[in-house]
Amino acid sequence: MRQENMAISIEELAWAKSGNNTKIDRVQRLGPDFQAHRFHVPYPTRSDRLTSNQRRRTEEGYGHLVSRRIIRRDENGKLYDLGKRFLAQVAGFPYINKVDIIDAVARIFDLDMRAPVYHERGDLEPEHV
Repeated sequence: MRQENMAISIEELAWAKSGNNTKIDRVQRLGPDFQAHRFHVPYPTRSDRLTSNQRRRTEEGYGHLVSRRIIRRDENGKLYDLGKRFLAQVAGFPYINKVDIIDAVARIFDLDMRAPVYHERGDLEPEHV
């Protein structure tokens, strides 16, 4: 926001903690996407095993498109792999107590998202009189 000098609105995604709109209900919304294979989980790509296409894209400056592990620190400072934790929660659902990661992912359905609009470069230029 500071770099581009523009404000981004933040909308609270409130949902009741009990009743018909519980965390379990939110997570279950992911079911149809998993069953239809419309949900893709990043997998770690070893840099020494990149395909020729992945190597070329990395050299062209698109290395951010190559899947990589997402490593984070927990509240105790211990490193963990977010993808592995996500898959563990998905595999254990609904028989596990911790579903915070998949609950956070299920919040995608609570956002009012719109597809990006592509503009031709010339459309953004002022008209010459």
